[in-house]
Amino acid sequence: MGKLCLHHVPVFEFQPSGISRIAVDEASGKVAVARIGDASSLIEIWNSVNEDHWFHEQTLLPMKSVEALLWCDGRLFSAGLHSDIVEHDLHTGGVKSSDSAMSGGAIWCMTLNKSQKLIAAGTEASSVMLFEIFEGVRFSRSFVKHEGRITSIAWHDPLNVIVTGGVDNVRVWSVNSGNPLQRILIAPQHKNKETIVWAVAAFGSGDQLTIVSGDSTGKTCFWEGPPEQYTSSKCLQSHQSDVRAIAVGRNGEAVYSSGVDPALVRFEMATVGPDGGGRQWVMAKVRKQHLNDVNTLACLKESVISAGLDCKIIINDFIRRKTITISPIPQKQLVHLARDARSLLVQYPMRLELWRLADTEETSEVNGTILNMSSPKKLLLKLTAKDDQILCSLVSRCGKWLVYADCHAVHLYSFAMDDVESGRADLLTPVPISEFPRESAFCFAFTQDSKHLVCALRSGCLWLVKLREPQSSASRRRILPQDEFGPVYLMSVSASGTYLAIAELLHGIHIFTMKKLKLVTTLAKASSQPAAISFHPQSDLLLVSYSDRKILEYDVSNRGATRWSNKFQSLQSDWSKCPNVVRRIFYCPVQPEIIFVQDDEYFVVIDKRTAMPHKPIRLFQRPLDSKDTPEKQRRAVKRLPFHISQNKYLIHLDFMKDDALVAVERLPANLVESLPPPFKQHKFGV
Repeated sequence: MGKLCLHHVPVFEFQPSGISRIAVDEASGKVAVARIGDASSLIEIWNSVNEDHWFHEQTLLPMKSVEALLWCDGRLFSAGLHSDIVEHDLHTGGVKSSDSAMSGGAIWCMTLNKSQKLIAAGTEASSVMLFEIFEGVRFSRSFVKHEGRITSIAWHDPLNVIVTGGVDNVRVWSVNSGNPLQRILIAPQHKNKETIVWAVAAFGSGDQLTIVSGDSTGKTCFWEGPPEQYTSSKCLQSHQSDVRAIAVGRNGEAVYSSGVDPALVRFEMATVGPDGGGRQWVMAKVRKQHLNDVNTLACLKESVISAGLDCKIIINDFIRRKTITISPIPQKQLVHLARDARSLLVQYPMRLELWRLADTEETSEVNGTILNMSSPKKLLLKLTAKDDQILCSLVSRCGKWLVYADCHAVHLYSFAMDDVESGRADLLTPVPISEFPRESAFCFAFTQDSKHLVCALRSGCLWLVKLREPQSSASRRRILPQDEFGPVYLMSVSASGTYLAIAELLHGIHIFTMKKLKLVTTLAKASSQPAAISFHPQSDLLLVSYSDRKILEYDVSNRGATRWSNKFQSLQSDWSKCPNVVRRIFYCPVQPEIIFVQDDEYFVVIDKRTAMPHKPIRLFQRPLDSKDTPEKQRRAVKRLPFHISQNKYLIHLDFMKDDALVAVERLPANLVESLPPPFKQHKFGV
């Protein structure tokens, strides 16, 4: 294809939130991630079935505080400073049921018994609270109170005991009586300074119980023995500062710890002594990958997941020596382009900003030339949410219509784009929607002519809204039954306005008519979730990229994959080796034979007119046209249907009306600058 004018847009000062807790449901492969917000906490639901390509399925409605997370038979529970245990509705994202810990105060930790019928919670008021799980959650009883808050908790089913960590001690409790069986004192490292046990774990079979504790002195201690006779078998100075998290691998063959000193330490049982007859826990491996405090660890199959204040999720498989890092940039779209208006909408947690992009009158035939601006970028609008956090937003192609959803409602506005320079005070006008319910939404889609808006509400309905001033109207509704449709997270309208494609979490992709919202067809369910969808600019072809990076081009008229799509399957094994999930996939509006694919590190140009290579190629090991690429392979590049450009982090990529390409990028260095100061460690010779 020919040369393009590329706009690098430095207007989005996005800062991801740190992670406080992670909970894993091994049966379904779902992972719940709690992020720390300024005024609230968000819980993200990730799908880890494909170990190499984690997919962010949805974000639940914000909670005031999340200090503990756990899964129970596919159901998700959280607790925090509000003293309630909350069950989350994974279909609507709201609260399904809750119950309070009575006078227990804030809940700092939770654990679950093996039968998944009881939850034990450690509270600020120095007591263990038991909750029963049935259709909801209900407070059952509390254990005997003691001094000091409970900061960590673990359940050991074979002995039916609960282990708690607090200030200067670890306690073992009888579940039947609610009384302590043993109090293990933690020797203080400094006089008149408390030692806080931030994390505990319990495992073992029969009468033998192994307790692991991590405390504020940086020690990881192992306590073993029969009931009521636990003694320290090993106490290791594994970290230089607080140990905040502990995780136990399958069958207790390995233990992991991390914390304020963000090194991830793996402990294994080793034989010791001259005759090899003794066994004790030793520090086997150490990995230093995080830049800041690690708040949480969790084991998933053979891997251990770590996360904390540096906002990244890192999955380590020590056996296969494999590491996967999940980008801190959200997979959901936070940036939207009003193509015809040369404007960009960026979404922050509590505000929206609409920017007019810079323009230039210069041209150049030399690749990589930086063109001088004839008009600079300009902030046109800053819209601040009153109380609730903004969950999703969108701007129409013409820039006139702006819509967003908070926790309780959908808000529609009209914007007088042509009168920006006039200085009018009423440029932004709220537009009510008649006969429209007051509830939140998952996502939106405008038609190409900006005359209609489609809303996917959290209650499981699709609404078609006819846009007009001073009042828009809801002209059509389609109910999506929960047993047939999951939460809708992607939508795209065909260029002709005939079809609407949606992606939902239960069965994948469905195509409806826009006029009556009548179901036309459902695409065959793939092994992975759809990650990005887009219609052809001139026909009814639908492009789909799945979370494992597989690409499908679907012909809605013929109800099947296109010939090019079938040929592309020969490259899927090489194409899927890149661990990044695709964020956007779309056709070039001027040359629809060109496809653009964007993730947070690469954007790839695919030319459908070029023949597919007959032999496997290494697409993402190095840039295909770099100086380090062998000459033979460099000559072959011209015959490949790919052009790959590397960026980090690439948040958004799209075309404007004049066929200029807009790229919104956030450099890793900018993210690091806004993080809290990391734990300082002395380096040799410094």
